[in-house]
Amino acid sequence: MTQDASSCFFNMLVHCRWGMLSPPAYNTNPQSMTDAQLSQLRANQMQRMQYMEHTIKDALVNSPEEVGELPECYTSILHESMLTSEPKLNYELNTCEMRQLDIVKSAFSCMEEKVEPTKSVAGIVGKEDHTPAEILNIMDVVMRRVVKMAKKLPPFNDLSQDGKLSLLKAAMIDLLCLRGVSKLDTQTQCWNAQALGENALVSMDKMFDKLNDPAQKERYMLFFTTLSTSIRSNMVCMNLFATIVLFDHCQHLVEASDRVVGKRHYETHFNLLRRYLESTIGGEETPTVMATATAALKQLQIISVKAATLFIGKVKAGESESLPMEFFKTTSAEGAEENGEGTPASQETQQPANENT
Repeated sequence: MTQDASSCFFNMLVHCRWGMLSPPAYNTNPQSMTDAQLSQLRANQMQRMQYMEHTIKDALVNSPEEVGELPECYTSILHESMLTSEPKLNYELNTCEMRQLDIVKSAFSCMEEKVEPTKSVAGIVGKEDHTPAEILNIMDVVMRRVVKMAKKLPPFNDLSQDGKLSLLKAAMIDLLCLRGVSKLDTQTQCWNAQALGENALVSMDKMFDKLNDPAQKERYMLFFTTLSTSIRSNMVCMNLFATIVLFDHCQHLVEASDRVVGKRHYETHFNLLRRYLESTIGGEETPTVMATATAALKQLQIISVKAATLFIGKVKAGESESLPMEFFKTTSAEGAEENGEGTPASQETQQPANENT
C-alpha cells in the first residue's frame, strides 16, 4: 500500500461513524497537537487498524466460498424502478425478483447453521447469566458468521478486496444489533442463540446490567420497536434489511468505484425490500412500513456509536476472543497507554479466523 493510500485509508477509518478506534490519552485535535504527537497518533492507530485488518482479512481470503459474477437480475429491479414512478397494480414478484430473494436467502443460510462450539463458548450453553467476556465470545461466533454470509452475497463480491474489508469493519456493529432483533423474544427478554446449542439463551436485562451506559438498552428497544413488525417478524425482510444496512456504509469506502457500486446495491436491495412488502402486505401499507426502515437506520447509527464503549473496564486481557475486542473497546485511554497504546492486549493470543465458526 502506498503512503497516499495508507493516509487515505487512515483518515477514512478515523472518521467512521461508530468510532471503533480507542481514543489516545492526549488531545486529538490536530490544531492543538505537536508534530511529534500527530506522528505518534498516526503510527499507533495505523498499527491497530493493520491488526484488525489481518483478523478480518484472514476470514475473507482463506475461506473457499465465493460467488462468481453478479447475476443479471441484480441490475434489472433498479432499472425497472427508475423507468416509472407509477405504483404497480400487480404486486406479484417477477421471476428475476424471486431469483434475487433466493440468492439473499442462500447467503444468509449460514447464519442459522449449527456450529461446533469453540473452547471459548463451550461452557456458555445452558447458562442463565453471562459475564461480559462470555458475551464477547458469543459475538465472536456471530461476527465470523457475518463474514461468511457477506462472501456469499454476489453484490459484496462486486467490490474490491480493500472495499470488502472496509465495509465489514464499518458495518459489523450494526449487523450485530440487527441480528439481535431477529433473535429477541420480547416475552422472556432473551436472545435465542440456539446455533450454539438448544438451551443457549442470553438475557438482555442481565447483559445490559453488567455493561456501561444503562441507557443503551432503551436505545436498543426504541430501535427494535421503530422497525415495523412486518419487517422484524419476517426473516426474508430481515435478511434484505441487513443487506441494506451493510451497503449503507459504502459512503465510507476509499475507492470511488466501490462507493458507486455500493450505492447501487443499496438502492437495489432497498427497492427489492419494497417490492417484497408490496407482494406480501399490499401497496397501501408498504410506504408506512418502509418509512420505519428508514427511521430505524438513523437510530442504528446512534446505537453503534454508543456500543463501542459498553465493555470498557469489564473485560480483562485474554478473557475473550480477540476479534470482538477490536470493535468494542475494553480499556480506557489511560489503560490503553499502560498496555501500549494502539496494540491490543490480546494480540499475543490471536488465532486466525476459522470459517467453521
